[in-house]
Amino acid sequence: FTGKSQKNHFKDESCDNACGTVPFSPHDATPQLPKGGGLCASDWDCSLAGVCSDSTKKCVCDDWATGHDCSYLDLQPIPPDKISYLHNVHTSWGASIVYSNHDQLYHMYVSEITCPPDYVKSTRCGLNFWQTQSQVAHATSPTLQGPYVRQKAVVAPFAHNPTVRYSPNNPSVWHMYYISHHDGPVQVITSSDYGQTWSPPTKISPFQNPAPLMKDDGTLWLYHRNDHLQMEDKDSCSDEGIRLSMCSSPTSPCTEFDETTKEINTKKKKPIVKHTAEDPFVFIDTRGNYHMLANALPYKCLPKKQQGGHAWSKDGITWSDMRVGAFTANVQLMDGTTMSCERRERPQLVFDLNNSNKPIALASAVMGCDVETLPVDAQKHYRGGSDSFTIVQLLGSGA
Repeated sequence: FTGKSQKNHFKDESCDNACGTVPFSPHDATPQLPKGGGLCASDWDCSLAGVCSDSTKKCVCDDWATGHDCSYLDLQPIPPDKISYLHNVHTSWGASIVYSNHDQLYHMYVSEITCPPDYVKSTRCGLNFWQTQSQVAHATSPTLQGPYVRQKAVVAPFAHNPTVRYSPNNPSVWHMYYISHHDGPVQVITSSDYGQTWSPPTKISPFQNPAPLMKDDGTLWLYHRNDHLQMEDKDSCSDEGIRLSMCSSPTSPCTEFDETTKEINTKKKKPIVKHTAEDPFVFIDTRGNYHMLANALPYKCLPKKQQGGHAWSKDGITWSDMRVGAFTANVQLMDGTTMSCERRERPQLVFDLNNSNKPIALASAVMGCDVETLPVDAQKHYRGGSDSFTIVQLLGSGA
């Protein structure tokens, strides 16, 4: 990695106390990690993604987590015939997925990149055009991993980074948060009929990469990316970081939260998580702990193979350092092969239908994949290079 800040140190043995410093071959499968077993004094030592056994003083990981200290995602191999969203016309870059009891379907809201009208190609023009050609499309599937069938564009260019959240008290009310320009602002549209129609947009934040967290009291905590922050490590490979804003309702204007004074203000300071990051996703687990997934190696941070980050918190404000490599750009398939990609970003979780605090799958975007490592059917459409697509990978038992 470029910059000392990428060499995070942890007590467990899962990366020899030097996460991200071990050479990583592009064609290596993701290492098989032990599921728990690391020595611990409290649940914090188990990344709050497991519990510290009173009898053994060793970590016991939740279903979705793995590693000595439970800081990694327990990703399961993907069936080769279930590459969730690799459209024949449009490049895509991550998605948010919700389930509707109204029609018993999974609904994917995906970032698509269309081709410029005067470009030499007319299909799958790649991620390079995302800053001008992004739109949000709707796709559906009767099964979580898909494949998903495109229905229509929901928000025309420009729209990117969609995240859909249910209203806490009414599952038929959906809120979609997205950016309306490549560097913000964040807008929200609302549907009161399971996504069939949507309201006009409302601007709620000037920032980007929204990670909305609905609170039981009806307020919204909006985690987001800020640029040009004061990083604790002066050698950090990027000054991008995650900040928090608070909003009085899911559609109200938000104000940045200052983690130092615990007061509301509009002054940009340090990131809420020390490590550089973008693309946050935040959730509260079954024990009330907070977890953040993110791209821990943004912008000029190279290489990006192990860019998946995981941080944890007891209150959503004071966070651990980031576990770099919590998920990687290699994707294992059920046939025993490994899909090898250069980047994996835009992490979004899908939750158990009977427990909204239990993650069961990770939706993410991959690019720079070695075409020959893809399933045969996927090779028909994927162009390699800057072309990208969206996958859904089960966690743990996936149920």
